[in-house]
Amino acid sequence: MLRIVLVVTLPLLGIAMLSTLDAVWRERARFDEQLLQTARAMAVALDGEIARIEHAVRLMADALDLGAVVTDGELRRMAGREADGPALALVLDREGRRVVEGDAWLDRMPGEIILDHRFMEAVQAAPRTLLSDVLSLPGGAFAVAAARPLEAVQPTSLIAVLVPSSRLGQVLGSDNLPPGWVAAVVDRQGRLAARSRAEEQFLGRLATPGVRAMLAGAESSVSPYLITLDGMRSTAAAARAPRSGYAVVIAAPAPTALQDLRAVLGRPAMGGVLLILAAIWGASRVTAHVLAGIAALAPGAPAAASGVRELDDAAARLRAAEAAQASAMQRLEESEARYRIATEAFAGGIYEYRPSDGVVIRSQGHLAIIGEESEEPVRQWWLGRIHAEDRPRVMEALARLDAGALERCELEYRVRHRRGHYIWVWQRSIAARDAEGRLQRIVGCVADISAERAARDAEALIAREMEHRVKNSFNLVISLVGLTAARRPEAAAFAAELQDRILALTAAHDLIHGTAEGTTLHALIRLMAAAYEASEGERRILPHGDDVPLRPALVPQFGLVLHEWLTNSAKYGALSVPEGRLHLTLRHAGTELLLEWEESGGPPVPGPPEKLGFGSVLLASTIQGLGARLEREWRREGLRLTLALPLDQLGEPAGVTPARA
Repeated sequence: MLRIVLVVTLPLLGIAMLSTLDAVWRERARFDEQLLQTARAMAVALDGEIARIEHAVRLMADALDLGAVVTDGELRRMAGREADGPALALVLDREGRRVVEGDAWLDRMPGEIILDHRFMEAVQAAPRTLLSDVLSLPGGAFAVAAARPLEAVQPTSLIAVLVPSSRLGQVLGSDNLPPGWVAAVVDRQGRLAARSRAEEQFLGRLATPGVRAMLAGAESSVSPYLITLDGMRSTAAAARAPRSGYAVVIAAPAPTALQDLRAVLGRPAMGGVLLILAAIWGASRVTAHVLAGIAALAPGAPAAASGVRELDDAAARLRAAEAAQASAMQRLEESEARYRIATEAFAGGIYEYRPSDGVVIRSQGHLAIIGEESEEPVRQWWLGRIHAEDRPRVMEALARLDAGALERCELEYRVRHRRGHYIWVWQRSIAARDAEGRLQRIVGCVADISAERAARDAEALIAREMEHRVKNSFNLVISLVGLTAARRPEAAAFAAELQDRILALTAAHDLIHGTAEGTTLHALIRLMAAAYEASEGERRILPHGDDVPLRPALVPQFGLVLHEWLTNSAKYGALSVPEGRLHLTLRHAGTELLLEWEESGGPPVPGPPEKLGFGSVLLASTIQGLGARLEREWRREGLRLTLALPLDQLGEPAGVTPARA
């Protein structure tokens, strides 16, 4: 019976002990792997933090190289903008002395901050950002420096960011480490740059020989038995950060699995074996549920309940996030497709300028305008190609756009083609700002208008030639009238009057084509009345009221009307004596514009003439051609005329423009 019991019991007990031993060693291997993965993850996070510090150094170096005037406070703000936690930005000269003074963190450290001369020499010799090993600062503080040489700032030599050990220690996640665990950051020389426990006691010291041996042989390793600097017996994992060369070491109290194994094996009772088997069974069931829940977290996995509420909730949130991400990606792809189609359909180029980093993104159509296939993604690459005569005007408009004086601008200017000649382009730029008015980006488009400019120039040339020919014709007619009058003395008065009318038409013609003041009714009145003003500059003819623009076709007719009235007034009315005055008032009355002519200070008006002369007939015909009506009042104190002009004949909106007296 005993043998039977032993035959049955011993194999079961042996199986139980072997299973227990195997489970213990498997757990030990899993623990070691978890410890190593944690160290590797922290090393990657350390590299990320150092990369952010180096990025901040590059941004500040670029700002200083571009000529920015930076104070210590500005340096602190720039360092804090790129990375969380305390950091100190310094501008140093070639001997390592500070150039910008004053900092709250630094003021607590007596003495002068001087970087290691070998590190200074290495930074000055390298055209990139370098990372130092752990530095001992005045006052017992420790930090790590990232530095980069400055190219355009004199007499300064480099920009450096000092990161205290406490900031590197944030990567270790001291608050999340299990009780008794300790983590440390080790520099490339094997010295402690940060530690999660008793930091002030061990910073700057060399790591233990065991840690240095772990880091010397491989990028990552596990030591089952290691004594820490504070004497703790532990299992340790070390991983070197691939980018910076720093390393993360995690030490956990050595597991007591062997002692637990002795206790298990020292219990021959079947109850212990059954408990082990029951525990294994229960663990397998729980593990199965957990693995099912973990499998449900995989992308694209079917939804299945694991029985573990936390895992099921996480799986539901993950599936919702996947659906939202898929929807967002679809909208992004649709938006990109619409942008690509719009860009290809536009007969020109599109660009976007980001002031934050100075980068300009240009479409292929933009480059094709000047015959280029590649570019430099900076603003100056395009601005440097603008014609020297146009560049100041373009730079002024863009500066006003950057400063917020303009929200958009349109420009026409010349830009150099890849083949060397200049082409005309039209550019529209629109500024996008945040809620506080800060410039976020400038988006614009550019089109080649060389053909349109050539056509406009040709039209302008033809117009100038036609204007020249018309003026020559006027001068020829005036000369012919003068020659005819010279042969016929009896027609001299008639010829002089006709020449005056032709000169009035010439002045009106000049007004149309921009050789005199702008083509408005007030401008025409001032032009025609200029010859009748007093020689000493006293104004006798006073226009008042609303001003209206005139279509070019109406200017000669109005010019003849005003010429006839002014001539008659100079002969018989108010303008025939020095004290005479003439008031012209323009005002809107419904659908008409009233021109009121009122003379004062002249000789008494006898009444209407008994016979109409040639000028009066010409005047009546001209007024009829304008579609206007004329009312006369032969007042003894001065003639009063009212000319009613239909607004639709003027061809312009009935808006009121302030008069210029």
